[in-house]
Amino acid sequence: MKSVSIIILLFFMSLTLFCAKDDSTRARDSLKKGAKLLQENKYDAAIEKFQRAVELDSSLLEGYTNIARAYLKKGMPNQVISQCQMILLKDSTNVDVFNLLGLGYQRKGLLKESLAQFRKAQALDSTRADVYIGLGGLYLEMGEHDTAISHFEKALDLEPLNPGAHYNLAYAFYLLRKWDQAEEELKKALDLDPSSLDANLSLALLYSNQGKINEAASVHERMVKMYPDVERVRHGLGVAYVSLGKMDEGIEELKKAVKLNPQYMLAHNSLASAYARSGQTEDAIWHFQEAIRINPQYLDAHENLAILYYTVGQVDQALEEFEIVSELDPGSAMPHNYLCAIYRDKQMWDKAEEEGKKALELEPASLDARYNLGLVYHQKGDLDKAIATYRKILETDSRYRAVEYSLKAAEEEKERLKSSESR
Repeated sequence: MKSVSIIILLFFMSLTLFCAKDDSTRARDSLKKGAKLLQENKYDAAIEKFQRAVELDSSLLEGYTNIARAYLKKGMPNQVISQCQMILLKDSTNVDVFNLLGLGYQRKGLLKESLAQFRKAQALDSTRADVYIGLGGLYLEMGEHDTAISHFEKALDLEPLNPGAHYNLAYAFYLLRKWDQAEEELKKALDLDPSSLDANLSLALLYSNQGKINEAASVHERMVKMYPDVERVRHGLGVAYVSLGKMDEGIEELKKAVKLNPQYMLAHNSLASAYARSGQTEDAIWHFQEAIRINPQYLDAHENLAILYYTVGQVDQALEEFEIVSELDPGSAMPHNYLCAIYRDKQMWDKAEEEGKKALELEPASLDARYNLGLVYHQKGDLDKAIATYRKILETDSRYRAVEYSLKAAEEEKERLKSSESR
């Protein structure tokens, strides 16, 4: 009987060991699957796999840190910080965790707290390239470009084949408008990681900003083959095609971007702009409105919609949108210039003059704003002010033909009034 009990005990012990080993194996398998999903930008699915991994094996710290990484990719800094603080209860010397905390606080705009966390990571291990990359990114945000570059270069000293270091160094050069150096670093990053979505998109953007639209389109065309279901890739290709005058192809790509992500406001705005250029006004208005529905503070969409309304003669709608633009961007003269013109056309002279003066106050060097105000004076019959305004413009630009014609018309009108009064 005693021997039977011992056999049963040994059986359960072996079963427990087997299950523990099996759980550890399954946890590692789930961790591996989560890492693959994270690389594919499938963040929610990745988090599920990582959570399953730590449920199976609570000692698997890599699972917890990967959850934090996924939250960071999703743009959820509060969850990153919370997750990292929980990990520190298990391991207070984890460099990855302090690095992630630095990035989390940075995303929240808490730059001092971010710097403190990066420095803790650096103190724990001064040979980690990713820590120097994190510090470099923070210094960039703080406007300390030279310090940032030195940190990215230090990361490359430690890991010459680190594509992230090359990518971030390229971004620093981009901000300094050092296009050639930025392109060189991006190409180095892509040599090391040809499928990098961020590096490819950045290279295309760099080309676009330099007016190299054909090169930008080529990069996007290459990316579409690698990432056919990524809306940013479709959007970039669509914008490039539209810029090249390939309207039909551009609109098709932008429609695909919107289909892939109906909440992608930038794609709605770009598609609306393409429709507007193609004369498809109703479709353009709908997509501008959709972009605004997604983000009511989206300035570009409000501006574009306002200008479209004005262009097609929907003046009341344009007036409403330009009022919104002036509230969203109080330092811009543009909406006040348009409002001045609208009120002038409505013969609401006091409002027109008020908006014209606001535009000129915000942009004193703008000849167009001054001309707009001159037209208000002219049309409401204040010829002396109109003539003085036109002459002031011509003192700056004597070849402003429209002003020359308006000045001549105002002076002739003034003479006619004098002649009729003297009779």
